[in-house]
Amino acid sequence: MAGVFLVRNDDLELVSMKLTDYRDEADLQTLIARHPKLLASCTAAAPDDELPLLLVKREMSVRDREDGNDKWSIDHLYVDQQGVPTLVEVKRSKNPDIRRALVGQLLDYAANGAAYWTEDDLRGSFSREWGADAENKLEEFLGTDTAPEEFWRLMHDNFRKSNIRMVFVADHLPQQLRTVIEFLNEQMNDVEVLGLELRQYASDGQRVISPTIVGRTAQAEVTKGRGPAMTYEMLDNVVAEYRQIAGEKSPVDRRGGHFRQIRLGAALDPNLHFEFLQSKSTGRITCEFHAESGAFTTAVRDAIAQIAQQGLRACGAPVELVSRPRNTALRVVPSDQSDAALIAKTMRALIDETRQTLLKAAE
Repeated sequence: MAGVFLVRNDDLELVSMKLTDYRDEADLQTLIARHPKLLASCTAAAPDDELPLLLVKREMSVRDREDGNDKWSIDHLYVDQQGVPTLVEVKRSKNPDIRRALVGQLLDYAANGAAYWTEDDLRGSFSREWGADAENKLEEFLGTDTAPEEFWRLMHDNFRKSNIRMVFVADHLPQQLRTVIEFLNEQMNDVEVLGLELRQYASDGQRVISPTIVGRTAQAEVTKGRGPAMTYEMLDNVVAEYRQIAGEKSPVDRRGGHFRQIRLGAALDPNLHFEFLQSKSTGRITCEFHAESGAFTTAVRDAIAQIAQQGLRACGAPVELVSRPRNTALRVVPSDQSDAALIAKTMRALIDETRQTLLKAAE
């Protein structure tokens, strides 16, 4: 039985916590405003390096030109002790804007805030948020090492240098949004783009919040100069093993850094192919069949569904159905990622089990 459990009463009682919706977006917004620690995983790749966050302003106003009026407002503006701003937009998964509109909104806010917010805007917004307690709140956050004037100047400079974080917060992040977050974070050198999923589990008036970070891939760390470049030596070893098994009758094409394709048939649409795919984030190599969107006919779709329902296995690993924004796939995850020969044999078994059905559908 999978789930989340709360242990209490000196380990004598085990309470099953049920996945529960937030009452509304305001509930989720209030939760992270009161407890910025829920966002702390966004400040560092490792728990030991997490930085405290200070709420600067809820509903932070944003103008679209230097002398313009306030046009938008961002849900939350935070800052860490290094003066790095964190812009947060919150949506529940039931909100239809959580997909495309949310991305555009936060990009608008970040670009215009960086361009037009002044030190006085930041300082004044913080004062309005915390009122009479603002000075004590800032002193408690900074300690005695940093003067307030220096801190606000640092935060403003980070905005101007685009040294900022943008964080999408939701109870559940749909796959389409996850894909966009990872893409943006891998492409931007200075701006960090992350998603934070805050699942809520409740029982008997108690609730547990489970944060999951999205977007901190290995490629993003390389782009931002924080990690080693991804290498594909193991992937090439797998391909060499596969060529020994299959011979030249089944050539493997190097189509990109992290994937190698095997054509289903020389005379058929190249968008139908088998593929060794290495994850940029985990390094895991999978054996897959891809039907790219341009070749996803009714016959091919039905054939893939038929194969997925048969419960096939390749070298002991199950053949799974996977739907992605750009393709529909049959995937096998080899059990031993350190064994190049096994991964190659798994691909050969996948091809042997599925090729005839797929060829018939594609012709």
